[in-house]
Amino acid sequence: MEETKLIEENKSLKNKDIPLKVIKIILVFIILFTIFGLGMFVGEIKARFSFHWFENYHKNFAGPEGGFINDWQKLPFPPGDILEAHGTFGKIIKINNGDFVIEGKDNIERIIKINERTVIRSFSNMNASLKFSDLKVGDYVVIIGAANEEGQIDAQFIRILNFL
Repeated sequence: MEETKLIEENKSLKNKDIPLKVIKIILVFIILFTIFGLGMFVGEIKARFSFHWFENYHKNFAGPEGGFINDWQKLPFPPGDILEAHGTFGKIIKINNGDFVIEGKDNIERIIKINERTVIRSFSNMNASLKFSDLKVGDYVVIIGAANEEGQIDAQFIRILNFL
């Protein structure tokens, strides 16, 4: 009699564990889908930036008047490449009023926009804030920012690598 009572209690405990296991499995799937969704979101931002850079190259860098859509085979890089949208590294090759151009990875030119909130620091003196006028052609810089609709990077932080 006691044996049947123990068997029934054991079955009762197992039945109570089933909803807990189901909840844990559902939580794991929710976490996995959230991580997947974040990856898709970041990928979409990078792809959108590459698309805008590609579409506006002729405006930003005086490329072909009609753009590259009709003549994409002559691009200096494979059309499947995705550019970094939130930052880059390269050598300053031209300075304009409020922006500058760097030559980055694979010799791709990027326009970097500056505003009053952009923080500029030197690698040699990390605490000193610099001004836009302190940037020089030939400086190597690391830029962190956000992509804009013209395929440019709106700089939020610039680090001048004056040891290169």
